[in-house]
Order: sequence, then structure tokens, then C-alpha cells
Amino acid sequence: MTRVKHTDLQPGQRFQRDRVAWEVVDLTSANGIPHVQIVKVGNPTECKLISVRTLLSDYELLPE
Repeated sequence: MTRVKHTDLQPGQRFQRDRVAWEVVDLTSANGIPHVQIVKVGNPTECKLISVRTLLSDYELLPE
């Protein structure tokens, strides 16, 4: 599994969890903690706001 630092994250990167692909659409900060907004690939109405730490520890980076 490829590891990325939160500073390397960019909109458009895709990650996978439980065979579902998610795409980073925005990087933000909540209470000083880096977060990303991700949308489900194929269904952009389903979105999540999660910490970068959670993204990098619980999701796999998909190859471009």
C-alpha cells in the first residue's frame, strides 16, 4: 500500500475502501486538524468530510 503525506494530497486523487472508490475534492482544516472532502466515484452526491489521518490510515491510494 502506497503511503502519502497529507501535504502531498491533491484534489482528484482517488482512494479505495471496501471496494468503493472515493475522490478528494477539497482540502480544509477543522479545529486546526487537516481534513479532506471526498466524494464517491460514480455518485458525487455521496460525500464525506474526514481527517487526513483517517484517510491515510484506513483507505488505499489508487494508482493514477
